[in-house]
Amino acid sequence: MSPVAMMERSIILLVDDNPLLTDAYRAALSVAGFVVHVAHEGREGLRLAEELLPALILLDLRLHLVDGVEVLKRLKANDATGSIPVVIFTVSTGDMLEEQLMSLGAKAVFGKNEMRVPELIENIICMLPSDGATQHAHY
Repeated sequence: MSPVAMMERSIILLVDDNPLLTDAYRAALSVAGFVVHVAHEGREGLRLAEELLPALILLDLRLHLVDGVEVLKRLKANDATGSIPVVIFTVSTGDMLEEQLMSLGAKAVFGKNEMRVPELIENIICMLPSDGATQHAHY
């Protein structure tokens, strides 16, 4: 695999409107070896997803302008971004919501109040293709 392809595999797009959380998650994911880009609202997230083609998108549901459910639908309907794993990371959880999001193409749904950062990172690492393209620190 080329060095450019290897770098692309380590890109995470974090779409969340809370700057305190995005700063904390960006720092933790960076320490784990990821290149992290942040979008603070849905339209920006859609634009960056198509521009960057990240290895994984970490998506909140409560976003300004375009909410997370709509972002997920548009990502999955777009040929360029449809195959990118999308992990929903939100305060809003529940079995019915999780089923809806999974049926729309989410790879996983995690509650922000239920998962600590190291556990989130381990789950993200497990969801990425395991072809040896990148090495990440384990927590």
